[in-house]
Amino acid sequence: EGEEEGARPRWGRFNDEERLRAALIEFQIKHTNNQFLERVMPSTAQMRSAGRKDLLSALHRYGGVEAVAGRLNMISSKHYAYHAEFLTVLRELRAYLRESGEEGMMPTMKQLVDDGRGDLRKLITKHGGMRVMAARLDLRLSRGRSDLVWGPFDLDFAIEVLEYAHMLALESDGGDGIRMPTAAELTSLGRNDVDEKVIEYGGYSEVARRLGMDT
Repeated sequence: EGEEEGARPRWGRFNDEERLRAALIEFQIKHTNNQFLERVMPSTAQMRSAGRKDLLSALHRYGGVEAVAGRLNMISSKHYAYHAEFLTVLRELRAYLRESGEEGMMPTMKQLVDDGRGDLRKLITKHGGMRVMAARLDLRLSRGRSDLVWGPFDLDFAIEVLEYAHMLALESDGGDGIRMPTAAELTSLGRNDVDEKVIEYGGYSEVARRLGMDT
């Protein structure tokens, strides 16, 4: 049974890594209420906030969060958070552009602030800024031409590839984390059309680079 928050830590409880892995999964499901995130390592802040010094101590003894995540085929919380946040940025940007009727354009900082989307402005800034994001997604700038040109791409495609990458990572038993789907994986999902677009947009390595993923 899991240990309730506030209970006295049982320091010798995790005498092997499989027991530790089971406890981490139990913690993650309980605190996210989402069984599909069970392969994501809880963050240090989450465990500390929940009073789980026993988990933190065990992770330290076994070499630290990142090392244990790799050995237990779990996705590190930092790795997952970065890619989950980037996917959120793209989804929010698409929704904003559709609502404003400016699909294919990169909004200005002022537009976002004036429209009450300072949150989206901050996220775009965190992930490279307007010019870099526009180049990565092949969106037109409202003022002038950018000196950053990465070639043809589109926002819907980027979101679709990232969604498949997340799905495959969370369903996989491997420890690769969130990476670019392979041609074989897309074909097995019946998405030859996505594979064809990957080739059109420069191939798997190029698409992975633009979306911040490993191949």
